[in-house]
Amino acid sequence: MDKASRNVLYVNPTQAEGLPLERLEAAGWRIEVAHTLSEAEKITRQKRFHVGLTRFDRTHRVDTEALLNVNGIMEWVALMSPDVFEDDKIREVISHSYYDYHTMPVDLERLLITLGHAYGMAILRDGARTKTSVTSMGDIVGASHVMRRLFADIMNVANVDAPVLLNGETGTGKELIARAIHDSSRRSGRPFIAVKCGALPDTLIRSELFGHEDIATMDHGRIGYFETAAGGTILLNDIEYLSLTLQARLLRVLEENTIQHVGGIAEIPVDVRLIASTSADLDRAVKEKRFRADLYYRLKKSAISVPPLSQRIGDAKLLANCFFQRFASEKNRNVRGISKAALDAISEYHWPGNVRELMNRVRQAMTSCDECLIMPQHLGLTDSPSLRDRETLDQARAQADKDVIIATLHYTKNNISRAARQLGISRVTLYRLIKKYEIVV
Repeated sequence: MDKASRNVLYVNPTQAEGLPLERLEAAGWRIEVAHTLSEAEKITRQKRFHVGLTRFDRTHRVDTEALLNVNGIMEWVALMSPDVFEDDKIREVISHSYYDYHTMPVDLERLLITLGHAYGMAILRDGARTKTSVTSMGDIVGASHVMRRLFADIMNVANVDAPVLLNGETGTGKELIARAIHDSSRRSGRPFIAVKCGALPDTLIRSELFGHEDIATMDHGRIGYFETAAGGTILLNDIEYLSLTLQARLLRVLEENTIQHVGGIAEIPVDVRLIASTSADLDRAVKEKRFRADLYYRLKKSAISVPPLSQRIGDAKLLANCFFQRFASEKNRNVRGISKAALDAISEYHWPGNVRELMNRVRQAMTSCDECLIMPQHLGLTDSPSLRDRETLDQARAQADKDVIIATLHYTKNNISRAARQLGISRVTLYRLIKKYEIVV
C-alpha cells in the first residue's frame, strides 16, 4: 500500500484551525474532516481508514466511546491543548482508549511519526484478522474447511424450494443458517418466521402454527405462523418436540400446500417454504416411533449437517474477535482486546455449548473484566486440559450450559425474560434449567 492511499479521519468538533492539512497531505496522508459523530460514521461507510485524529478542548468534544466503535481496526490519536489535561474524564479516556496523544500547537515532524506508528499498528491488527480466508454469509462467519462447505450447501438448497432439515448440536447457529438460506433464496423479500417448538405447550402449538376460529360464534380468530409467513419461509426449531399428530398435519401441509384452522373446515392454500432444525437423533427417534418416518424422509431429502465448533478448526479465535467487535459498545472501557493467552485457551477448549457458549463467555468477560486485555480466567478457561479430558461429554455439556446460564443471568441482572431471549429459549425452559442446575437467582 503506497503512502498516497493512507487515509486519516480527522474529527474536529471545535472547527478550530491549527492542523496543517496541506503539509500532512504533502507528506502522503489524505485527510477527511468530520465535525460530528454522524459525519464521521457517514465518511467511514464510504472510505477505509486505519488512523483517526480527534481534536479536544475544554468545551468541545464528541462521544468518544461511540467514535472508537465506528471502526474496530482504527488507531486513534488525540490532539489536545495543555489545559485539557486538567479534565480527569478526558485523561482517563485518552489513557485507556487512544493509541497516543499530541499536544497543540502541532509539531509536524513529531505528529507524522505518531501517525506512522499508529498506522503501522492498525495494519498489523488488520492483517492478523484477515490472514486467513474469512468467509461470511449474513451473521455467519468462518474460515475453516467445514464452514466453506457449509456455505456451499446453503447456496445449493437456497436455489430450490424443497423443505430443508438442519441437524446439529445446540448452539451451532442453526437459526442463522436458516436465515441465510431464506436471504439467499427467491423468497428473501418475504417474511421469515422462526418458531421454537419446544417453547410452546401441546395445547397451543397447533393453533399457533395453523391459526384458529370458532364456528359456533362465527369468530374467525386469528391466523397462525404459516399464514403470517405467506410467500416466505418458516423455521420450526426443535421439530422433534412436535407430537405425532402434529407431525402428520405438517406432512399434509408439505404434500398439499394447504392448512386448516383449529376449529375450521376450510382448506386454506399456503405458499411457505419449510425449514426444520433439530439437535436430536431423528434416526433413533424414528426407530423408537417418536418421529414419523414419512415426515423424516421428506425432510431428509435436503438435509444440512451443521458442524460443532470443535470441528471448525481455527474458527473459535476468529469468532471471539468478531464478538468482541460486535459487542464493543457494551464493554468495560478499560478493555482493549483479547490476550493471546485467552485466544490460545479459546482455541484449545472443546466448546460443548458451541458458538452460543463462546459468544456468551466473550460478552460476559467484556463487561466484567477490569484489565486492559481479557485473560483466560475472565472467560472461565483456566481449568487444565487433563481435567477436561476426564469429563464425559454429557458432563462437559451440562457444565457449559450451567456456565452460560449463570453468565447470562449475571449480564441481565437476573431478568429472566431478557436472559431467556438472550439464550434463545423460553422462560419456562430457563426456569427448568435453573432448577435442574441448582442455580441461585
